[in-house]
Amino acid sequence: MKFASLDELRTYRNTLLTESDLWLLPDFPLAVDQELLMPSILAYRLQLRNWPAVEDNLDEATVPAKPTGI
Repeated sequence: MKFASLDELRTYRNTLLTESDLWLLPDFPLAVDQELLMPSILAYRLQLRNWPAVEDNLDEATVPAKPTGI
């Protein structure tokens, strides 16, 4: 994915974090048992938070992959 600036990447990242906030709600319907998926969700959110600091190419940025089963 291409970003014009680090601020643009952060804005997109914040959108993904906001989307994944719902996954932490106890009544959010997940395709598999939430307890089994929780480590993947937490790892994904950590990758999103760290993403701006580790991304070195805004022209070919690698978006962290969403966990399967959501």
